[in-house]
Amino acid sequence: MTHFASMVPHRGSSRPQAASRAFTLVELLVSMTVLTILLLIVTNVISETQKAWSQASSRVSQFREARAAFDVLTRNISQATLNTYWDYKRSNPNDIAEVPSKYERTSELSFIVGQGSALLRNSSNSQNVSSHAIFFQAPLGNTQEGENANLTNLLCARGYYVLYGNDAPFLPGFLPANYAKNRFRLMEYSPTAETNRIYADGFRPTDSNNSSVWFERDAMAPISATETAANRSPARPIAENIIALIISPRVSPKEAGSVDPTYIAPFYDYDSTKRANQSAQSPDGQGTQHLIPPLLEVTMVALDGPSAEKLELQTHSPNFVSEAGAAFTNANSYQGDIQALEDELIKRRLNFRVFRATIPMRSSKWSL
Repeated sequence: MTHFASMVPHRGSSRPQAASRAFTLVELLVSMTVLTILLLIVTNVISETQKAWSQASSRVSQFREARAAFDVLTRNISQATLNTYWDYKRSNPNDIAEVPSKYERTSELSFIVGQGSALLRNSSNSQNVSSHAIFFQAPLGNTQEGENANLTNLLCARGYYVLYGNDAPFLPGFLPANYAKNRFRLMEYSPTAETNRIYADGFRPTDSNNSSVWFERDAMAPISATETAANRSPARPIAENIIALIISPRVSPKEAGSVDPTYIAPFYDYDSTKRANQSAQSPDGQGTQHLIPPLLEVTMVALDGPSAEKLELQTHSPNFVSEAGAAFTNANSYQGDIQALEDELIKRRLNFRVFRATIPMRSSKWSL
């Protein structure tokens, strides 16, 4: 008799197990390669993100000074005034016995825009002035006398222009002389109300053929290391690395009608003391004399710090803007000029920013 029990395997008996299989060397190498590639991609993304963040932060920081200066400039310009009034017209203004022929607009103040080197031509450093300049009067109330501190509308002279040169005159005394660097700077002519020369004998533009007589002597006065608050130079840098300032007087398109809005200053020159832009109906009229233009279109071009250092290594010419093909002598060529300047800056791999603003002049009383 056959015993089947002996043929059935014992439930507790061991069964041969398959040997555990390890990764091969090739699989390990492939895994490490994939992991390395992923790490490189992640590292590269983080690096590019940090670089973009650093550049963005740097641009904001670098142009903060330029933005602040541009805000000051546009705010002060918008307050320019001529205090225009009507007075008798005589062939000899000093002959009070003469019977006047009519009334005409009159002002002892001045509002003048033009090429900076031309307006400051009688200054020894005028060859280093770039692009345009503007000089005017405004009720800013800047005073050095304590008893006048509450007179917030005192009349002050103001002017803005771009000057190329080194900063040795206004470096702190503890810095070595070789620390001085050549830069383009936005300068502000800002004498106090007490030193405003517009009413002084010999400095009135209405009494002289020289419209710049009231500011040309002091607008580029050197800064002395020994100056004090009482004898400070009226010309100060308010922003560094500003390479161009473009100012275009114009009327609004509605007021211009069918003519170009820049017709009052087709070559950017505007002098409120001169008879100009007389209409065909009144050839003997005053035109724009003793009038502030309704609008000023202001453009300012700024570099960041590293780009300014790079430009200093490339050129030491104060005429960099005009040499770039941007003459800014004809208002109708503005777009071509600003494009030429931008192209030159891009070609030199310089980081820049263009600030633009159209300023409505508060005291403009426009009637030709």
